[in-house]
Amino acid sequence: MVLDNNIECKKEADEKECPKKKRRYSQKYSSSWEHLELYSGWLRKSTCGVHYVYCSVCSTNLSLKGGITDLRKHARSQKHIKKSSEVVENLKKGVSDSNNISSSCRSFESKFEDHQRVNSNPETNIENSSNDHSYQDDEVATESQIPPEFIMPKLLNPNKNSSPPVSVNHDEVLVSSSVPDDISFTEDEFESFGKFVTSQLRKFPEKMAVEMTLEIHSLITRKRLTLIKEQNSQSTPIANSQLITVSIPKDYSSNFTVSNQT
Repeated sequence: MVLDNNIECKKEADEKECPKKKRRYSQKYSSSWEHLELYSGWLRKSTCGVHYVYCSVCSTNLSLKGGITDLRKHARSQKHIKKSSEVVENLKKGVSDSNNISSSCRSFESKFEDHQRVNSNPETNIENSSNDHSYQDDEVATESQIPPEFIMPKLLNPNKNSSPPVSVNHDEVLVSSSVPDDISFTEDEFESFGKFVTSQLRKFPEKMAVEMTLEIHSLITRKRLTLIKEQNSQSTPIANSQLITVSIPKDYSSNFTVSNQT
């Protein structure tokens, strides 16, 4: 009995002198951390394992062996704070450029629509032009007077000895391909838009940027093909033949008709 008591006392003394060490376990990643204010916006799951996290601002993997304390230290480090401020400035600059491009595009669209609406019907423009002149009894008024600059020079100075005048379609004589000066600004707008698209593509990975570039080229090509098909479908064929009556002097036989193939 005395021996057993001595052994128990010795065990108790050893336990007091050498306490057991607690085993430490590495901290594991939790998706709930991403919703915390300190880690929101930059904390991501790492591909190195559950004992690591990924900082999207610094582009580095952080170990969780020291627990969440090391994560807090990284969030308050000078390197992380500096990188975060640079990201915020770039985002603000990108939003500002996007707003400028959007306003420029809206201005261009409104001016282009006004131009299309004005030039959609040339005859209406001529009929609605200012004509406040009060005609006298010996003057002749026409319903749709054509300005001299839109008429062929041959029609302005007819020759009495020449052949009878040929009827001219006014719609074909009018020059409808002129573009006003307010459309000349589109070159600068397109250049600004191209620079904006280029700056945005550089922020994406190379593979994604190439895919987006191919999509933009494909969209423009499809639109151009559609426009070409519409123009071809609207074009009308020219008449293959035209009859011309020719008068023959009395020395010859009677009048006859010659078919002029064009």
